[in-house]
Amino acid sequence: MSRLVAPGRNSVLRYFSVLATGSMLGLLLSFLVQAYLSRVVTVETFGQINYARILIGYLILALNFGFETYFLRALVSNELSPGRAVALQLSARLPLAILMMVGLLIWAGMGHWSVPRLIVTLYGLTTLAYVLNIDWLFQVREQFSALAAINLGRGLLVLAGTLLLVRSPHDTVKYVALVALAELARVLYQWWRLRPRLERVSLRQLLLTVRTSIPISASFFMISLYYNIDSIMLGHFRSDAAVAIYVAAYNILTLAILPTSLLYQAFGPTLARSPWNIEVFRRYFGSTMALALVVFVVLFLLHRFVILTLYGEKYEASIPVLMLLSFNILSSYLAGAFANPINIWGQHIKYFWIVASGATVNVILNFLLIPRYGIPAAVGATITSELVVALLAMWAIFRGFRTYSEVKPSVKVEGV
Repeated sequence: MSRLVAPGRNSVLRYFSVLATGSMLGLLLSFLVQAYLSRVVTVETFGQINYARILIGYLILALNFGFETYFLRALVSNELSPGRAVALQLSARLPLAILMMVGLLIWAGMGHWSVPRLIVTLYGLTTLAYVLNIDWLFQVREQFSALAAINLGRGLLVLAGTLLLVRSPHDTVKYVALVALAELARVLYQWWRLRPRLERVSLRQLLLTVRTSIPISASFFMISLYYNIDSIMLGHFRSDAAVAIYVAAYNILTLAILPTSLLYQAFGPTLARSPWNIEVFRRYFGSTMALALVVFVVLFLLHRFVILTLYGEKYEASIPVLMLLSFNILSSYLAGAFANPINIWGQHIKYFWIVASGATVNVILNFLLIPRYGIPAAVGATITSELVVALLAMWAIFRGFRTYSEVKPSVKVEGV
């Protein structure tokens, strides 16, 4: 039996440090933009911008097809070549993205190009950028420094453009157009740097790939439900102002959750090469939860300072929201530590049902409680759904180790 050599502890830490540095700097730039916007535009307009961003995020999920996770595993195991993977991505995503943009343009025109609809439509241009996004290819080739630099460049472009172009609430459309153009510029530079060579793919190959990867996409949709549906429901049942107050705190939580996503990316090649390897899992789980404790303590202690520094007294109502949301760091990191390996090890259907259960709990709680309790209900529903995912994934991972421990491939892991 062949022996696969996975990157050791030092390699993973190096990848994580590069990703963390670039992404944290990129998110810091993004938060500077958000802080500037929150002071220039009204609370209601700030809510409209974030509502549109989340809404388009759901359209992008329809284009996902689970390719990022599937391609990472398929390329590492030599089941696919990079050129074929890129061609499959374009063939599946481009026709749908064009249809979405045509639909958004018709919808905006029917609304006489009102500002809220125009904001949504301009954000829709990011669907075209998503068609071309090849972040996963940088991960496969372990070019983490280049990926971090590209994301940082995008953040600098948006920040500079926002400071130059957005001077009043009437400049909101300029900001959204700038975000869309910056995202397009980012993916075009990706292609210029990697220059992937496309291979011919048949319709049969495309359908077989989509059929295999679609459970991953469905899982991402469910995850997005319990991350973002609260903002959508707050906008529906409450007001744009309620969305703004909640999103102001939630944006900071997103920054706090980013390190676990970066850690997963850094461990991704190792996990993909080492299915059901108990030592690799222990390293990943231990690193994730140690990081969770550090991030939670920092955010819990500094939540008031962070809100007032970034957004000002106009968003003072977001302070208790962020304090409550900080507890979601522990539940979110725990859920990811158990659930992410299940997905990357090919148990896509099982992973889907785990996250679908969390999403179902979230939607039900939001629907029942937000009309009466508002923002606190959204916070409680988010934390509860993460705990549901963590418990189900923990049960699945322990059961999986009992099942696969005797048949897993022989893997040598440096540093273990």
